[in-house]
Amino acid sequence: MKFRDIQLLTAVHNNEQYRFLMDYWENLRDIFCTLLPANFDFNGISKLNIYLGEFEGEEYKAPLSNGIAEFRIRDFDFLAFKELPDNEKSEKSLCYLEYALEKLCIKFESPIDVSEKFASISEQIRGNGFKLTRLYKKTTKWNKGRSLRAVTTLHNKVGGIDVDFSITNKKGKPIITKKLKSNAYWNSAWFDIFKGYWVDSTFYIENRTGRILYEFTENGEVVT
Repeated sequence: MKFRDIQLLTAVHNNEQYRFLMDYWENLRDIFCTLLPANFDFNGISKLNIYLGEFEGEEYKAPLSNGIAEFRIRDFDFLAFKELPDNEKSEKSLCYLEYALEKLCIKFESPIDVSEKFASISEQIRGNGFKLTRLYKKTTKWNKGRSLRAVTTLHNKVGGIDVDFSITNKKGKPIITKKLKSNAYWNSAWFDIFKGYWVDSTFYIENRTGRILYEFTENGEVVT
């Protein structure tokens, strides 16, 4: 299996804590997973869940048939974490990921290029201030005559993802701009902008179920 997901979780579930931590932990998760290379192998793990808080037994649980492995870290105090400045919350969160991945690289005796790739991703995340801007290919497309281009941009940041949409002419000048989502979690954004396509000079965006949520023409948006 290919390694494609990593997630921070609390060992004891608390809804209030979870909602607070999601702003930092899901942002880190989204960026880290986006920067992972395709077809990246990490000892057959498809997803690594890192649980923070007290636990019994071994710190590592190998994956079952679904490829989901677990790593546990005792060093977590929610109240102390909550009092940290925002940038230190993100930094502390990344340190948890780095610690787990470093320990597992040693345990698995992973090739040096695996640990170097994890270190490189962490360096990119820090260097970009825990933010990432990228085009979303599923809804970024030229029309048939390449006179108009639909462009969807994702802005990852603490608090959620902003989704911005525009239609530009062939010179790249925006004709239409619209913010589709603010502070969204990835699952919600992914579901709502699942597919985009042109029909003549109109661009449609469908959600995961095939429902058209947005309809844009070169003269403006058609609300559906």
